[in-house]
Amino acid sequence: MAKGKIERLFRTVRDRFLTPLSCGTLPEDLDALNRAFRSWTETYHRTVHSAHRSTPLDRWLAGASRLRTIAPDELERCFLFEVTRTIRKDGTFSIDGRRFETDWTLSGRRLPVRFRPFDFTRVEVLVDGVPRAAVPLDPQANVRRPRHRPNPER
Repeated sequence: MAKGKIERLFRTVRDRFLTPLSCGTLPEDLDALNRAFRSWTETYHRTVHSAHRSTPLDRWLAGASRLRTIAPDELERCFLFEVTRTIRKDGTFSIDGRRFETDWTLSGRRLPVRFRPFDFTRVEVLVDGVPRAAVPLDPQANVRRPRHRPNPER
């Protein structure tokens, strides 16, 4: 049923927006086409449809109370890639040939790592389900980082 609704929307866009557009003057660039489509969409959403005797906007607003909202930070987390990596003795790990560093006390542990796949501006290591930030490796600073070995007598 949902697929039929989508196909019907595509047909409506083709018949009521694209066909008249191709018969008239074409937009000079993509921004102009986007503006024309946005304008057409605003009109479409405010036009009463004969099938349900209300506007699409009114029907959507009537069911909006059932929608679940999500915080922008949580939404971004849903689209991060996740891989498992072993943290080296110096607190580093690699993703796609890029080296990152995190807390060296995690060394030897195999942990999930989440990241943005194309820009690597957000990389985090999950420790017991809690994200910890990881940063691109700075080799000079990493060499000078203090490391304390746990006391084996404890």
